[in-house]
This record gives sequence, structure tokens and C-alpha cells, in this order.
Amino acid sequence: MSIAKQVVCIFPHSDEEFESYVKLLDYLKDDLPKEQQGKYYLRGLGRTRRFMGQSFGEAVIKNSLTLLRKQDRVWGAAYVQQSIEEIENSEPYKFTIDFYPETIKTYDDGIAIQDIQSVTGCDLTTGWLKASYLVLGYSDIVEKQLMRIMDLPLKPH
Repeated sequence: MSIAKQVVCIFPHSDEEFESYVKLLDYLKDDLPKEQQGKYYLRGLGRTRRFMGQSFGEAVIKNSLTLLRKQDRVWGAAYVQQSIEEIENSEPYKFTIDFYPETIKTYDDGIAIQDIQSVTGCDLTTGWLKASYLVLGYSDIVEKQLMRIMDLPLKPH
């Protein structure tokens, strides 16, 4: 069973994967959209919480908005082209997700997580939520507000 509407979600990035936000920005600007054609590899999903009875992987469907976070800032955003898929024999990665390459947007100064929090109403600065893959839910109003403050492109069809 899949959710009828797309969701807004957050992917955290650890120092193990990207030692600085500059390295994450370089990856989001060059490697992800060009060399990898939007294919994003995940080592795992870490701590996640269920959303409407679904796992994180089931909830994040095509055209979902994904915010790419490191520490207390969002450094990039993209729309999902193909949902999370498990892959085998590809250590250290266990999952992939495909983004529309043309929707990958980066923010050189980052966007404060508090700005995202003020739109979503979800506390993103305390406890295990700081380093978790999260589904923040969905509403047209939230997405439009995020599109405005993040200067996002229109959602792909």
C-alpha cells in the first residue's frame, strides 16, 4: 500500500559520509546530477519512524520533496524520481533512490533548519530527530511555503 500523496522528507548526512558541508555541496552540485544522473546511494536508513503505518522506504514515493541536511542546515533539495530500492552486493551501500537530476538544488549558505521547522511545525533540532531520516508529512500549503523559502523549481510531472 502506498500513500496517495507525495511527502516531504529529510535525509541527514554524517561526518563519516561527508566530512564537511563543502564536500556535501560539491557532491550535490557535480557528482549527483551529472556523473550519477540523480542516483543517490544510502548506506542505510539509520533511525526512522513510521509514517501513517508505513516504513520510511514505503512512504517516500515519486515526486516527494527531499531536503538534504548536514548538521543544522539544509544544503540541498531534490524531487524523487524513483522510490528507495534495496540493492545487494554493493557494500557499503544498501539502498538507492533516484532524483530528477534537473530538480537538484543547492544552497551555498545553507538554509537554517529552524526556517524549515517553522514551516513544518516539527522539532528538528533535538534528540534523535537531528540525525534521522524523517518523513515530515504532506500538505500543499507546506510544500508551497518550502518552495518559496527555498526557491525550489516546480515539481516534475
